[in-house]
Amino acid sequence: MSGRKKPVAERQGNGYVKQGIALDDDSISKIAEEVRRSNQGHTRRQNVAEVLFRDILTVRGDLQAHHKILYVLLVFFGMVLVWYGVWGIVAVFPVLKNPVVAFFTGVAVLFFTGTFYRRL
Repeated sequence: MSGRKKPVAERQGNGYVKQGIALDDDSISKIAEEVRRSNQGHTRRQNVAEVLFRDILTVRGDLQAHHKILYVLLVFFGMVLVWYGVWGIVAVFPVLKNPVVAFFTGVAVLFFTGTFYRRL
């Protein structure tokens, strides 16, 4: 006979039959080992993300401290790219191509976010 166990049926209180597999101690220990191995892989991936984040913060700190001009240029370049992206998104909406509508939409957004009256 093979090492496989036959399915076992258990009757529950509500009358339904639940199908399961009978497991011996060896099978349970193999499953537990696989779960431990899976959890170790998850922890390893989490540690890789933490190390990567820490390295990024280290590089940013070095740029801020030792390469100030390069850091300022990178920040400026990032801001220009964000502005260019927003400009492109606004161009998709035909109603916002009218400068008056765009102006009042911007004022409304600033007003509803609270930035308009906080800054003025």
